[in-house]
Amino acid sequence: MNTYQAIRDALSIVLTKDDSAIVFGEDVGFGGVFRCTLGLAEEFGRERVFNTPLTEYAVCASPTLRSLITSFIPSLFTGKA
Repeated sequence: MNTYQAIRDALSIVLTKDDSAIVFGEDVGFGGVFRCTLGLAEEFGRERVFNTPLTEYAVCASPTLRSLITSFIPSLFTGKA
């Protein structure tokens, strides 16, 4: 297992255990640049795993705003070292 597979497996576990968990970001609906989300949209539905526009605002501000409105706890993974 490599790092990308481990990240994908961790995301899958979270999505399985928590029905309120979502994954979104740049190209995650297609598997992401590093393929860390490959197959998650098909497995868990496109309403839980989806793309955002290619802007930092959409990726970073959306979870922050959602956390203010609901009990959502944001987690951000940028995929950069």
